[in-house]
Amino acid sequence: MTKSQPASEYARLYQADQADRDIDPMLFARLSERQLDSATRELDRRDAARLARMEQLLVERAPRTADEYYFAAMILQHSRTNVLRTHELTKQALALDSTHAGARYLYAASWDSYQISQGKPQWYGTNVDRGPDGLAIVHETDTTKVDEVTRKSYTGWTYAERVRSVAELNERLRAERAKKERKPD
Repeated sequence: MTKSQPASEYARLYQADQADRDIDPMLFARLSERQLDSATRELDRRDAARLARMEQLLVERAPRTADEYYFAAMILQHSRTNVLRTHELTKQALALDSTHAGARYLYAASWDSYQISQGKPQWYGTNVDRGPDGLAIVHETDTTKVDEVTRKSYTGWTYAERVRSVAELNERLRAERAKKERKPD
């Protein structure tokens, strides 16, 4: 999308989706279970509204560009309703622009989500869960399904780099927790 073009409705829905997710991972990690549940319910409500409009838009006017396919796929990915359809939309985006970084990442993430929905390990390592201790853990990953060059070309990291980045996030969280525990009430 160029600066002179008005944003399509696909783009506007995507921008609203991304604005809802523009939060510091440390803030997310600090939420209590109750706060997390409340925030998740509110986000799910907005996601459902965006999904309903996106479904209608996909019927009214098919995406025309790689960006529009990507925007539609992202809305579907976040609504968690049809991860295989999300994956198909990212394939269409990549058919139009094989270098589209967002579509490349979402291709991997949607495939991982599909694998998890089938009770299988993910392939790329895109999904991170919250463990019982509140720390982040990389969801079970079958690292034999995708070679590291392919993984990095789609996600921007190798599996070892992904695990290391999650460990670094957890170290920051542990340090913050320790600092909070040392503070007098």
